[in-house]
Amino acid sequence: MTAAVAAAVTATGSEPGAVAAAEWAVIARRSPLLADTASQYLQQISVALRPASVVAADNTLRLFCRYLLSATAQPPTGFAAVSRQDIEGFKIWLTTRRGAVDGEHDPPTARGPADVL
Repeated sequence: MTAAVAAAVTATGSEPGAVAAAEWAVIARRSPLLADTASQYLQQISVALRPASVVAADNTLRLFCRYLLSATAQPPTGFAAVSRQDIEGFKIWLTTRRGAVDGEHDPPTARGPADVL
């Protein structure tokens, strides 16, 4: 969690969805088009998918947007500018992340989000 997200979560409290909302707010400040397109997509899939599937897609899209805005040399301004190289880099980046619970690498968690894309 970045300092900006932590500050936003502290300001909004710890109600359900506060972390997601704070992370989306940070993404929207850096790339409004990415955040808006992701929001529209999540609204659309919420019509046909179960809530847990929408939550999983939301988590994956936030991770992907955070990756695009922090780990790529030239962050794309919108999803139309996302390249295959960006997606492949994201999949590799997922495998290097540490688990939130025990700090160990968690390859099954990395595989899940990569499958959503």
